Amino acid sequence: MSVTSVMVGSTLAATIGVISISAAELRVQVTESRTSAPVKAVVVAVGAFPRVISGLTDATGSVVLQLPSLEKVAIAVRTDTHGIKCIGSERIQGSSVSVTMTPSIRVYGVVTDASGAAVADATVSTTYEVQPECRVRFDVGAPAARTNERGEYVVRNVDLERNALLTFQHPFLKGVTVDKSAFSESDRMQRRKELNVRLDNR
Repeated sequence: MSVTSVMVGSTLAATIGVISISAAELRVQVTESRTSAPVKAVVVAVGAFPRVISGLTDATGSVVLQLPSLEKVAIAVRTDTHGIKCIGSERIQGSSVSVTMTPSIRVYGVVTDASGAAVADATVSTTYEVQPECRVRFDVGAPAARTNERGEYVVRNVDLERNALLTFQHPFLKGVTVDKSAFSESDRMQRRKELNVRLDNR
C-alpha cells in the first residue's frame, strides 16, 4: 500500500477514549485527557480495502466511519496539540481500544552564525522515525519553518513521543540536528522550548 498524506486544520485533542467496532462501522470517541471533554481530531482508517477513509470528530468528540471491511483495519489520529497517534490492526481486537496522547510542544528561538549575527532564511525541518503501525503519514510534504530577518523561528506541534529530529540548515553554513535529548521534563510540562542554535561556517 502506498503512503498517504493527509492535511488537517486546527484541532485540539488528547485521548482516544473508546474505539468500538460493529459490522463495517468504526466509531471513535476522542476526549481531552485531563478534563475528559470532547475534542476535535482527524481520524483515518486503513484496511484491506484499497483506500483510506477519514472523518473529523464532531462537537461531541465522536466520529463514525463507514468501512467496506473490518479486515486488517488500523487507524491514525491527528491533532494540532498532541501530535499523531497510530493504532495497528493487531491492537484492534474485541470491541474497544484505549489510547492516551501526550501533548506536543512549541519550539522557538533564534538562529545565529559564528559571529553572533542573525541568520535569515534558514530552514527548520522536523522529521520523525518511521512507525510500522502508521499506515497513514500526515507529515509527508509538510513545509519546513524558516527564520525571519531577525533569525527567529517557530515550530508548532513537535511530537517528542515520536522521537522528533529538528534540523537547521542554510546554504552557506553547516547544518545542525537536535534530537529529543535537548528537551527537559520541564519543557514537556510547559509545552514550549526556547532553542537557540548557532550555525558555523562550512
